[in-house]
Amino acid sequence: IPIKDVGSSLHIAELFHGPTFCFKDFGMRPVINLLSYFAELRSRPITLLVSTTGDTGPAAVHAVNDASNPLLTILVHYPH
Repeated sequence: IPIKDVGSSLHIAELFHGPTFCFKDFGMRPVINLLSYFAELRSRPITLLVSTTGDTGPAAVHAVNDASNPLLTILVHYPH
């Protein structure tokens, strides 16, 4: 995560450098990694159900895809 020094002991983390260019990429990855870990530990599939009107869905899809765990699946609903 790039950290920018904006002076006077103030730093800003640029959270838009993930695969979908939104801060949710960084929040979603630890959650998906935990789900992946417990799916493997219990040898049970987990399906993540996401309903969104914004960038949560793509961040979740990328995180599940990057986990490369056949026990994880995701369904994303985009309401009108």
